[in-house]
Amino acid sequence: MNGIDVTETRPAPYAIGRLEPLQSLKYKPKCADGLPDNFPVLTIPIEEPEVDLFRIENARIGFSFSIIEWGEVLVHCFRLQVEDTQVFWLTDVTDSEIWEAMDQWLRAKSVLVHFKVQGQWAIDERSFIMKPEFIEENPYAEFQHRSAPQANVAWDHMLDIAECGFLILAAESDDEALPLRRVYQNLLRTKRFEQFVDDGVLIFGKTGDDNLVARKSNF
Repeated sequence: MNGIDVTETRPAPYAIGRLEPLQSLKYKPKCADGLPDNFPVLTIPIEEPEVDLFRIENARIGFSFSIIEWGEVLVHCFRLQVEDTQVFWLTDVTDSEIWEAMDQWLRAKSVLVHFKVQGQWAIDERSFIMKPEFIEENPYAEFQHRSAPQANVAWDHMLDIAECGFLILAAESDDEALPLRRVYQNLLRTKRFEQFVDDGVLIFGKTGDDNLVARKSNF
């Protein structure tokens, strides 16, 4: 996905993450034993050379969430840290699909994250699953009942956050002794936002040659 070195200032690339049911995977990984077939799996598309950034034996892993107020829209932000690399997923705080997923994660006290290597659709020796703990009650739960913005308005605000590089500039390591080196960001494609993403495209949002995959709504 071409994560950004935290010292870089060029326009920030981003990719399209998804929520997919566990049953959609080619096979059920051992770490998913005991989880229901409809358990939501958080995905991130990555490129072959990036696998080793995440697939680290005995890696220090953390998962958390926050809210970003961006104009008139509140954006839900999930964050995964693996050693000195962070991954963000952005979505609308009023999206019911997200709250249903979070309820399941809280009950299971864990999240499944599927790292999808570009061009590979099965979990194999390169694509893989990670299972960070998820034990926080959400202090922002009341926000799910806010009046929902139009889908195109919410999408454009999420896109603005990704394009401007705000997350890269604001990112802080979970461990003061472990400075961040790379930051990845995803727009989370739920059913609400499918119309704004080209079918079958996982990667990338904006690259150095301005190849746009996710697009402004133009509504």
